[in-house]
Amino acid sequence: MFRWVGNRDQLLTDILTSLASSTFRDIQEAVDEVGAERIVRAAELYAEILISSEYYRTFLNRDPERALRLISTKVSPLQRQIVTFFEQILNEEEAADRFTHSLPTPDLAYVIVRVMESFLYSDLIIGEQPDAGKVRSAVSAVLGCLQD
Repeated sequence: MFRWVGNRDQLLTDILTSLASSTFRDIQEAVDEVGAERIVRAAELYAEILISSEYYRTFLNRDPERALRLISTKVSPLQRQIVTFFEQILNEEEAADRFTHSLPTPDLAYVIVRVMESFLYSDLIIGEQPDAGKVRSAVSAVLGCLQD
């Protein structure tokens, strides 16, 4: 098996990146907002999907250290894939003159992803329940479109 897929981390990373690709396609189809609200809604929906995904939560809880390393560090291409997804949305909204920002787009996408991860993995990091609503509020704040 290792000849085909490499080590366990490589197999898990391949599975996670494949699942992320289909999740991103689903988000692109589901989100019809524009401008900053499109970015906020994409982040919120991504969080909702991962929080409600039983297989994903099981993976995180079985081996939290490995899961966080594979998901949220430079060790895995998954982090880069997630950041790239948000870079794409930012670029599309900026090109359509529906959103402007002062940070370089890769940096803003990275900040959005890190903010999302803070609330997606809060159970593992600080012992609080993951919360897509907090993702929405925090990403809105980052983008300067605070909502009540």
